[in-house]
Amino acid sequence: MKKAKKRILGVFRLTLEPDLKKGEIAFIKFGFGSAMMRHVIRVCKDKKLESIYGIVLKSNVKGVRFMKNMGFTIHPLDEETVKVTLDLKETKKMRKNAENLLIST
Repeated sequence: MKKAKKRILGVFRLTLEPDLKKGEIAFIKFGFGSAMMRHVIRVCKDKKLESIYGIVLKSNVKGVRFMKNMGFTIHPLDEETVKVTLDLKETKKMRKNAENLLIST
C-alpha cells in the first residue's frame, strides 16, 4: 500500500494579550485560506477571546481583501500597513440575532 503524501497547508500563530481578551494572529496559507481562518476563529472563540487582530501590508491586496471578506475591519496604521480586527463578541451577537430571526419566522 502506498503512503499518502503529507503537506503543510498553512501555519497559524495566536499570541494572547496580557488581558487574555485579545489576541494577535499571524498566518501563512498555502491554500484553503477560508477554511483555515474559520478554524482559527473557532479556536479563538473557544479561548473566550473578545477580538483578534493582525497586521497586513497594504501591498498585499489579496490578503487585505481576504480579511475583509472574512469579516475583519481594516484600519490604516501607516503608509505601508493596515491593522485588521475581528470583534468576536459581535460575531456571536450577529449569529444569535440570525438564529432568533429563523426561530421567529
